[in-house]
Amino acid sequence: MAVGLGRDGGVPQPPGRLSEPDFLAEVARACEGQPGAEVERRDGYLAVTLDLPAEPAGLSERARTLLSAFPPSQGRRRVQVDVRNRQWAALVIELAQTARRERSGDS
Repeated sequence: MAVGLGRDGGVPQPPGRLSEPDFLAEVARACEGQPGAEVERRDGYLAVTLDLPAEPAGLSERARTLLSAFPPSQGRRRVQVDVRNRQWAALVIELAQTARRERSGDS
């Protein structure tokens, strides 16, 4: 057998992911119970849709930039994000928490 090759002579492949990353569960929890929120589990990521106010207060610059990509309609924005890594997860969690605060009147 040649060095670096698998038992069958092919290139060894890393094992598949045994469990999903923790941040996907954090995103699902942040969106849970949110009116208009949809979280769909896909193979290795989440497809998330959030219904947000057109101009939520207190967002980071990155979250405002993401929100600006979705045009407002009737005072709301419908944001759709595929969460595949921690950076997207952090943005979606921030948006979901901000929406929750605004709905509860704690802005």
